[in-house]
Amino acid sequence: MGAWSTRIFDDDGAADIRADYRILLGYGVPNEEAYRKIREKYYPEYRGEDDEDIYWLSIALYQWQNGVLMEEVKENAIRCIDDGRYLEVWKESGEKVYEKRKAVLETLREKLINEVNPVKKVGKCPYYYRSKTKWKEGDLLAYRILQDLSCMAKGTSEVCIKMGECIERLKGKYVLLRVVENKQRPVTDMYPELDYMSWSNVMLKPHGKWPHTHIRGRHIPFR
Repeated sequence: MGAWSTRIFDDDGAADIRADYRILLGYGVPNEEAYRKIREKYYPEYRGEDDEDIYWLSIALYQWQNGVLMEEVKENAIRCIDDGRYLEVWKESGEKVYEKRKAVLETLREKLINEVNPVKKVGKCPYYYRSKTKWKEGDLLAYRILQDLSCMAKGTSEVCIKMGECIERLKGKYVLLRVVENKQRPVTDMYPELDYMSWSNVMLKPHGKWPHTHIRGRHIPFR
């Protein structure tokens, strides 16, 4: 299991499903369409597997929380809760963990059957999913080195030794960074046209001699 506690979303797969679902609803994709996209992406990985319940439980809980619970999802989630084989695997973690998971499932079952939430407006995904660089390729930036960069010069080769010596001299000083390329990726690969984040890759050229060597890195915060 990729779970770190007995709660529904404290599982790697469940957290991924919720994150993608949140993005789609946050950008105004209708729930039926969002669910179809989520199903196409994730269900093949879970169908017929020992952890298929993770798929149905995570979607059911997220839909219930946002007032868009679908009957198909509800029925499958309850089926998984009532099917004891999905709960049995929790016994491997001990009786205490097993009982906690059992209580979580009983609570979820009660909510799905007896409680209905109003439809909620889902906000856009976190800013770091959709942040964008303002720099253009070829821009020169003055940047002061404040953090420790020693990790960039590990090794015993002549080049690493020279890099280490140069990095040591850079602390507290300003260097020039040239933007060598801009990259971007969509907030979700299910709907690449929704939105994207972008960042600048920069090349660092310190003052003084540094033969045959540049530091090149991905630097997102430049905006």
